[in-house]
Amino acid sequence: MGGCGRKGGTVPGSFVPAGVGLNDLLYVEMTKQPVDTVTNVPVVQFTILDGTDADGYRVYRRFGSQGYDPVNRFTATLAGTLDRGYEVYTAVDRDWQPNRAVEYLARGSVKGVESPAAPVTNVAVLPAAAQADDLLPGSFTVHCPDTLAATDSIPRFNWPPVPDAARYLLQIKRSDRKLFLSVLLSTDTSYVYGRDPGTYLQLLTPELTKSTFTWTVTAIDGSFRVIARSQGAAGGDAIFQVKPIKDAQVFCTP
Repeated sequence: MGGCGRKGGTVPGSFVPAGVGLNDLLYVEMTKQPVDTVTNVPVVQFTILDGTDADGYRVYRRFGSQGYDPVNRFTATLAGTLDRGYEVYTAVDRDWQPNRAVEYLARGSVKGVESPAAPVTNVAVLPAAAQADDLLPGSFTVHCPDTLAATDSIPRFNWPPVPDAARYLLQIKRSDRKLFLSVLLSTDTSYVYGRDPGTYLQLLTPELTKSTFTWTVTAIDGSFRVIARSQGAAGGDAIFQVKPIKDAQVFCTP
């Protein structure tokens, strides 16, 4: 990604992309992906949950005291559309280097044009680390959701608190892998489907009794970095199915 700067060279420390801030959520995650013929290359992945009128995003980054530099070759692309006006954009930065902290933000555009009225996300920080493995998300185990009451099969999702987590993103997908629910929570570690507060990004229907679902909790720290993600008790997806109200049960795979 060298040479991808606004004009090349050192970016002026005063440069910050103009825009209206904090209209959506940007979070980053260290991953390892195949690049060209090389496997397990450290890659920083961005996810933008967008609730604005923007139809595209460009990712910016800065190191230390320099200004923000647009990562031109990695403009965020649409990864899916949620209801209620939300969209998901993703991008990657393949230029991770050890012992270098990086700040990222993204600015929206409409028909390819960025303007001072464009939405600008929060700043997400990837801290410095000697090895990429030190920044990979951890994992934690979640168990079968319980039911709210003996006569009510509405599921209640519970998970253990993750140290340093500032927010949790709970997502439920159907058996066809389509997103069913995405809700952003504060530090609560329990959620009753359709009843507890949260920032709802998608809720297609309140009906949960017509499919098998997987559910995942992503723990995000105060710097908007993914620090851990849930898995089922057997190490794979956490899978459940809600039976009709008269049965008052939630069934799960081991």
